[in-house]
Amino acid sequence: MLNLTLKLAAFVKASRPLTWLFSITSAICGMVMAFRGIPPIHLILLVSVGVGPCITAAINLLNAVFDIEVDKLSKPDRPLPKGQISVFSTLAVSSLLYLIGLIIAFSLGFWPFILALIGVLLSILYSVPPVRIKAVGGLSNFSLALGYTMVCFVGGWVIFRSPLEAPWFVIFLATLQVVGANVVKDFVDYEADKEMKIETLPVKFGIKKSIALISPLFIGIYLVIPLFYLLGYLKSAFLPVSLFSIWGIYIIHSLIHDFSRKNREKIFIHAFFMSLFTEIAFSIAYLLA
Repeated sequence: MLNLTLKLAAFVKASRPLTWLFSITSAICGMVMAFRGIPPIHLILLVSVGVGPCITAAINLLNAVFDIEVDKLSKPDRPLPKGQISVFSTLAVSSLLYLIGLIIAFSLGFWPFILALIGVLLSILYSVPPVRIKAVGGLSNFSLALGYTMVCFVGGWVIFRSPLEAPWFVIFLATLQVVGANVVKDFVDYEADKEMKIETLPVKFGIKKSIALISPLFIGIYLVIPLFYLLGYLKSAFLPVSLFSIWGIYIIHSLIHDFSRKNREKIFIHAFFMSLFTEIAFSIAYLLA
């Protein structure tokens, strides 16, 4: 029994529960905006306890298998490189969780199932050779943002309303911001990715240029909000979201002046929660508009 408990704990750790929070939040934000309020509790539970954790955990377990050599260098304490779980069992659990997540998504309707299926296919293309989008700098960051933000957000929206009615402009801004956050994750893995010749944005273009490239995604996205308000594309309720640019300035400034491993890990946590709270702020603004 103790051995089984340790195995289950290892699988949970390998599935990176913190990232579940992002996909769940994205989907619930989409649900809240489409419903124009708090959706029925049973639907929230199906998304937050069922679809979100199952598919996100499956994605992370699949990625752990194909990233095992990189993780041996950059994250040797993770369960797979440490030998606490096997490659075969990790793939088996990932496949089972994919299946459960898709079944629950199907119970929510045609469009939620289609969005979940898109997320699954995107995750396979991201991790599995020969496509392995992860190895393509820039494209890998965009595909992660699509999966964790746009697909989940729209997946929550379509439980109640047509995808044609979705607030695509807001979703697009939120997705672009997450692209930047994913590049910060690449900064954390920079040395290992470079050694393994994985062409992430920092490996391909260098540190300084990569920081310059993502600066608009942490600052500019928020500063265009007042402009789009003046042009009539956004309501005044969205204006406070532009204050997130201050957080973005801190992140960029910190990366420029301290590229130590410890600081990169700290800044990635900042970038993660900045993305998370950006989605929540956009959702609140949409309800108030």
